[in-house]
Amino acid sequence: MSNYENRMQRDLVTDAIVTESNEEFILPDYMPEIGRVLRVSATLLPDEPFPETGGTEFSGKIEYRLLYGDGEGNITEAPLEGRYRYRLQNPEARTLTLFTEERIETVGARPTAPRKLGIRTRIYARPHLLVEEEIGVPLNSLVGEGTPVERMEKEIKLLHRNAFASGLLHAEGSFTVEDAPADTLSLLSVQSAFLPEEKTARDGYLSVRGRLIFTLLLKKEGELPFVKVCTLPVEEEIPTEGARFGDAVALRAFLSSPAITLEEEGENTTLLIDAEYSLSCVLSHNQAASVLEDLYIHSMHHDIVRKPLTTEALIGCASGNFTVGAECALPADFSASGCLFPSFALKEATVSHVGEKAIVVGTLTVHLLSFGSGEVGRCELALPFRTELALGGMENDEKLSLFVCPVGGNAQASEGGVRLSTELAVDVTATRPLSLSLPSALIKKGDILPKEAPTVTLYYPCDSDTLWSVGKRYGVPLSLLKQENGMPEDEDATAPLDGYAYLFVNKL
Repeated sequence: MSNYENRMQRDLVTDAIVTESNEEFILPDYMPEIGRVLRVSATLLPDEPFPETGGTEFSGKIEYRLLYGDGEGNITEAPLEGRYRYRLQNPEARTLTLFTEERIETVGARPTAPRKLGIRTRIYARPHLLVEEEIGVPLNSLVGEGTPVERMEKEIKLLHRNAFASGLLHAEGSFTVEDAPADTLSLLSVQSAFLPEEKTARDGYLSVRGRLIFTLLLKKEGELPFVKVCTLPVEEEIPTEGARFGDAVALRAFLSSPAITLEEEGENTTLLIDAEYSLSCVLSHNQAASVLEDLYIHSMHHDIVRKPLTTEALIGCASGNFTVGAECALPADFSASGCLFPSFALKEATVSHVGEKAIVVGTLTVHLLSFGSGEVGRCELALPFRTELALGGMENDEKLSLFVCPVGGNAQASEGGVRLSTELAVDVTATRPLSLSLPSALIKKGDILPKEAPTVTLYYPCDSDTLWSVGKRYGVPLSLLKQENGMPEDEDATAPLDGYAYLFVNKL
């Protein structure tokens, strides 16, 4: 018989933390001096978390794109690279990181010299941790010492288990800009994002379909800048050990800055886009082969006592893509003539549930640039949004975590100011307290719980489809135990024996 450690594993959704990265950058001599910062954007590219005793270290790369003017009418974008690092303290001796939600909260740049600037970045993070721990409860703490037990009953529940996967992926494509020879065309800025359209768990792998969306700010020689949106369809299959058909899937995408090459094709220019991106996912499913029991103790002198243990497990998630748009008034000193180049970022969002609906409410911050005949205009606007997602099986004790990512976007001048629109990728994950109850020990009618009752412990092997319940029986010979469990007399015990107090394993 197998002998597992008396530990279980559970997914902890930790409290969110905010960390700051403060770095100083010096532009190379071949780049123009900084006259005015128009926009700075940032992208996180996380490293693999490093778990160790007492905590887990998280780190990664920050890719910045600095769009600035030199004071003489020229616009330049500078790619910069920084680092971030933070540590999550955890008292558990053995902790494995499963999944981390990270996003940029704010990023700001301040020039300190003609070619020098400081960038401050606030990063929001909510790690999910796989924690191994022991569970043990003395039987006499349930009904009191010296209590005669009449019988025990069990209620079977399904056990939710998770699977995890990640992968570094590659995509490339070509796009044409007409009536613009390559020697007259320049790329000023690029924004990139991934919009998932379908994510389906199969047996042993995850199928993902979506679009990589690149918003390019281009400029022909002697003309005003213009915006071109390029879309690359992607379809990937990621091997995922433990995945099963129909699992709920929570997905995160991280994109590095794409490599873009301009090639001349007569009077046109071909844009060659080469992009790398990574996907991380967590899947939740029910394993019918694994069960947990509620232990009902019927005593001769007391009412029924039910004492389950509780933990948390990912029970499901819901995702959707939504178009958000509104007409916004502009500041009096901002002109919407010429080319408008918006950038959308999440400012705040909350999630609640009513019945089986998850209600998501929040605000996007829109940084809007205007390229007209004069100086580049710049303003900041707020775009509120509200949407709903169906999340079946909701009760009153779920904890909901939320991921919102604006993808692409458009801005058009209107009579009332400017019409803004973008697509939102929304992902809601539900975590419910799960009853991890005591398995029944071999106590029969008339048995008296001793003063020093042994501990009943759950054994939960994550690498097996079989759940083993483990407990201690007081004052019963090993031979009787084996007979009651249908075990051969010569089969090895699963733990050392100590008199009449011993360990038994009962396969469900």
